[in-house]
Amino acid sequence: MREHFAAHPDDVTEGVMLCEAQIAAGNTAEALATIGRIEGLKDCPTYIFYLKAQLCLQQQQWEESWNAVRRYADL
Repeated sequence: MREHFAAHPDDVTEGVMLCEAQIAAGNTAEALATIGRIEGLKDCPTYIFYLKAQLCLQQQQWEESWNAVRRYADL
């Protein structure tokens, strides 16, 4: 999935699948990096911001988590 998303960075579905695999594997930092790429895409699903908020909480990134919650609520 990582290679496919790297080759097709506008593939939202592949990006979300990669992110979910990274979360399942416990790779929070990688998942956050993937989310950073997804959230800039035109068809970014709203729940990506909710996922980001949860991951940032795990990393104790309070301000980033709060900003993600606000983006989730604003969409």
